[in-house]
Amino acid sequence: MKVAFLLAANAAFAVPQLAQRERQILNGHVNGAVVLPVAVGPVDGFEGSISVCGDDNDTFHPTKLAMSPDPPQRGQPLDVTVIGELDRRVEDGAYIKVVAKLGLVKLFQGNLDLCEESGKIGKPCPIEAGHQEVYHTVDKFPRELPPGTYDVEARVFHADGQQMSCVHVKFKL
Repeated sequence: MKVAFLLAANAAFAVPQLAQRERQILNGHVNGAVVLPVAVGPVDGFEGSISVCGDDNDTFHPTKLAMSPDPPQRGQPLDVTVIGELDRRVEDGAYIKVVAKLGLVKLFQGNLDLCEESGKIGKPCPIEAGHQEVYHTVDKFPRELPPGTYDVEARVFHADGQQMSCVHVKFKL
């Protein structure tokens, strides 16, 4: 959709105990960029670290969801591609439920405002139904992230609670 993804590696971490810069990095707010999730069902365009966790009732149907490099590399640009069909308009109040872990440690569990986050990359709400393509680059994937296996699930919902999509991203740094 006209956003709804850009990685759980840019989907949304936030650890209250971390310093502000580290929280910004883990939140996907790196260099003013954000990466959000969108996915549903098996899709040929999914590869590597990305898998789907949605169902047939989701309102976003991706044909491609990818990040490059996969897995992300510290200090390198990260390109994210989201292509698919959105069944219904996205209005203010849409949100993303995120659970992010580093190994067995839960870094973040909470909600993000989809429209606020998508507005930061030039895709403000409302987002009209129809064909959606998002190509976004995070200038540099944060060097400061500690090594380990990152596991993020992001479920995207319309303001009325209907699930739009779900994506699971797991990668090792």
